[in-house]
Amino acid sequence: MDQRPSGQGLELIIFDCDGTLVDTETAGVEVDRRVLADFGWELTTVEVSARFRGQSHQYFQDQIEQHVGHSLPEGWEWAYRDWYHAILDDVTSMPGAREVLSTLAETRICVASNGSRSATQEKLDRAGLSSYFAGSVFSAEDVEAGKPAPDLFHYSARKCDARPDRCLVVEDSASGIEAALSAGMFGVGVRHLNPHADRLESYGVPMIDTLFDLPALIATWAP
Repeated sequence: MDQRPSGQGLELIIFDCDGTLVDTETAGVEVDRRVLADFGWELTTVEVSARFRGQSHQYFQDQIEQHVGHSLPEGWEWAYRDWYHAILDDVTSMPGAREVLSTLAETRICVASNGSRSATQEKLDRAGLSSYFAGSVFSAEDVEAGKPAPDLFHYSARKCDARPDRCLVVEDSASGIEAALSAGMFGVGVRHLNPHADRLESYGVPMIDTLFDLPALIATWAP
């Protein structure tokens, strides 16, 4: 797919949350590693990141169930709520997030995350970014299948009255880029703090080092 929209330009920019707008990936991977170890699945943080970065909570649960050989009881994650809640204490915005979002007042933007809506909203709140996305925070809870399926991005575009081929998706995960391209959208990969940036590059999408580089890229797509 040509990664340069032509003609009428962009109608919507869709941002991932974790690892793209807010820095929760390092702490989140460590908590995931501890949870997996509690189920007898010993992985390194690098292995956890490679396997689960950008995936949905349902995918995480499905993989645990496959490993242990039985279904987990409803509400199993509550046993680990203190571990996951502690991540929120250290949430910060990613470099360039506030600066770039403040320049996009004339552009429709939204967040589309594989995380739960409540957790995504709280992370944006704590990072001081929620005001940029009033009423435009979407979650895998809104659709049947999260990333890498295209459902969440199609849903976000419909809610924002945008055509898929006029949408730009900013992502740090391979599953997110795969979902964007499957949805007929344009993808941009973010390298910052991303040990698996080479996987994003393999999709042939433009790459930026940090969000500070996004405005210059968007400018090349102006009608």
